[in-house]
Amino acid sequence: GSWYSVRSSVLAEYEEYYERLMSIENQSGIGENGFRVVEDQIFALEPDEEDSILMVPAFDERYNRLALFIVDTDGVILYRTEQLATNHCVTGRMRQPIQDIAAVSFQDLNRDGRTDIILITSCVNESGAYAEVFYTDILKQYPFPVFAGEKYMPEDVVWMQMSGPYQMVHINKNVYICDYLEDGLTNTGRRMKIHSPRGMLLRSKIYLENAQTCFKVKVKMMVLYIIYGYFAGYDGKRLFAEIPNKLLYLVCYLPSFFLYGNWKRKYRE
Repeated sequence: GSWYSVRSSVLAEYEEYYERLMSIENQSGIGENGFRVVEDQIFALEPDEEDSILMVPAFDERYNRLALFIVDTDGVILYRTEQLATNHCVTGRMRQPIQDIAAVSFQDLNRDGRTDIILITSCVNESGAYAEVFYTDILKQYPFPVFAGEKYMPEDVVWMQMSGPYQMVHINKNVYICDYLEDGLTNTGRRMKIHSPRGMLLRSKIYLENAQTCFKVKVKMMVLYIIYGYFAGYDGKRLFAEIPNKLLYLVCYLPSFFLYGNWKRKYRE
């Protein structure tokens, strides 16, 4: 009963949305019908011609779905579509987690003599987790460090090092469906990390030494650097000597030390 109600509701929402989309006859009517034009991603389909047909992308304000409009020189809509893969990030739901259009490209992908429009959108992962797939020859260049007696090494120790010389592509496709164990990493992660402090210390240091790491993340990583450093048996003098950002270390030291004591009582006993 509930599944049928949800499905009926989505169908009703789609019918209302599709009717608004199809009622748009000219470029000025895009905004009037609840769509937000992405002004910096409007492109001429024939850039070498002075009066070229335009590709105009727009987001529906209500459901955040992306639509494409092909517009002639008089502003008349020649073609429109919302049948795009990005509108199916979350199936069975009208509203989509699309944030922006990251890139637009025009290529003849299937070599049929016609130009294909390629859109790359950025989306928010509201639920679930990402799966990483890498070329084996590249992954072998960055082996996971091993510390005696430790059983956990975070993946981003390797990912962060790979992201410098190599570009990563993020694709919204279902790779597999899985379930989480009740006693898995999500629920036991902090205790596991505390018992693998040298790996966690290395992770924090990699983030802190990376010039691309934003300041907010660096503050978090400095706190973790100090905490896991103490769990690894380092003293404050050694931790201070081995990190480049001395001022941030001093600012974060006291709250990190108190948090270390709290975690030690809670997870090590």
